[in-house]
Amino acid sequence: MKVGIVLEQRLHSGGGFQQALNAIIQFIKICPSWVSINIYTTVAENVKHDSLRNVSVQYVRSGFLERITSLLLANEFLASAPLTAKMNLTTRLESKMLAQGVEIVYFVGPSNYALSLRYLPYIFTVWDVCHRDHPEFPEVSSKGEFFRREALYRNAINRSYLTLTDSEELKRKLCNIYGADEQRLLSMPFQPAPFSNLFNCHDLKEIESKFNLPADYIFYPAQFWPHKNHVRILQALAILRSKGKCYSAVFCGGDQENKKTIQVLAESLGLSRQIVFTGFVSERDMSGLYALSKVLVMPTYFGPTNLPPLEAWLAEKPVVYSEPLKAQVGCAALCIDPDSAVELATAVERIYSDDDLVAELVLAGKRRLKEFDSMRIDSENKLLEVLEIFNCRKACWGKV
Repeated sequence: MKVGIVLEQRLHSGGGFQQALNAIIQFIKICPSWVSINIYTTVAENVKHDSLRNVSVQYVRSGFLERITSLLLANEFLASAPLTAKMNLTTRLESKMLAQGVEIVYFVGPSNYALSLRYLPYIFTVWDVCHRDHPEFPEVSSKGEFFRREALYRNAINRSYLTLTDSEELKRKLCNIYGADEQRLLSMPFQPAPFSNLFNCHDLKEIESKFNLPADYIFYPAQFWPHKNHVRILQALAILRSKGKCYSAVFCGGDQENKKTIQVLAESLGLSRQIVFTGFVSERDMSGLYALSKVLVMPTYFGPTNLPPLEAWLAEKPVVYSEPLKAQVGCAALCIDPDSAVELATAVERIYSDDDLVAELVLAGKRRLKEFDSMRIDSENKLLEVLEIFNCRKACWGKV
């Protein structure tokens, strides 16, 4: 059986790219000998990515004509029209997969391509439904983004052979919101990013010098989206400084048209010298930034799961996290109200003043990672069972 994996995320998209990359590495690792894999990407630079250097990745150009074709086929009325059927119209991506004998497609991220497939069944991936959870944030509501996500999830989930989520909580939401069949949903817990195994071999002095890092800083690796809530960290640091406690923070991530807002706020609060903006960094630099930090602070609004807590636990760092997302971290983090700078300031102060608490959180993080490992193995076995069922059923029809 041949599976076509589609990677559309760009390296600079941050967590989304890492999640997709992790899914590919995981799938390659668990696949039995009767499954062969072709990997396709619509982003040219992904072909030479270090984590994929031992596998063949094919680039499929997604130009203007390809996008128009995809949009046309994603429209259920146009796609089902007799004229469209007679034209035998397919996207360049699907045509290439068909020519190479792909029998099922695995989208490792939420992909609009799923709606434009004419012949091939697929496995879909959903990371969140935050446009439903927090429609007040512009990145999920403005410029038609809310309606785009609704159309994608409503149609792609119910048409998929299987949809992967990162948690049971998200799985239940997809059932409740979109009427998805629970038997066609599978929760697959995140695993730490590939760079996480570099902690012990990095030249930390070089990293300190490269970014002019302060000692024992608060670390927050996140793109500058409004929902990432960098604002609350700045407000908490201002509260702590008013008490004579000056802690530094390192913000690592690309700009999503909100970085200037954070820089202006830092300056207005008199915190400019306490904040380091590294910009987007390489995977290797990221490992060093974790290793040199005091604590991961992540007051994000979006979930239900995120990668940084897992990476922090692997780096043996304590975590301060958002209370509404507590299901992910359990007792392995200090959880705070993301709307409360006072709560966040109190949590940060506890981390810096209580070594026993830090040791307790680090130990709890290790235990939580083991729990996720166990859950992930169970989910991987279920995924293989689902693939075996598909392999059996595909014998019922000829080549599409």
